[in-house]
Amino acid sequence: MSFTLKAAQQFGIPELLLWTTSACGLLAYMHYSQLVERGYAPLQDDASCIDWLDKKESSSVVYVNFGSITVMTAPQLIEFAWGLANSMKQFVWIVRPDTLAGDRATVPQEFLAETRE
Repeated sequence: MSFTLKAAQQFGIPELLLWTTSACGLLAYMHYSQLVERGYAPLQDDASCIDWLDKKESSSVVYVNFGSITVMTAPQLIEFAWGLANSMKQFVWIVRPDTLAGDRATVPQEFLAETRE
């Protein structure tokens, strides 16, 4: 069950979810493998993240993903990274290579050292 449905039920708000299909959605499903080949869809063969996550307590890991539209500056990305590190919470952060406008998204080595298990 989605978060929105759980929240609606908790507060007694009537809920209704609609999933509509579209020609664009159908074409995306039909051509997904080509999108992956060209690097437009996030797909990794590395299962170590899942193995790591399976060892964690339920609801103990924060999932962070800005989606496919968000673009930020390098200082914003670094500030957000240190905010995550300073939260002292375990997290999985999905960062697209094109998250930074005109540059490849990277975080400082100090951040990686600080947050690596």
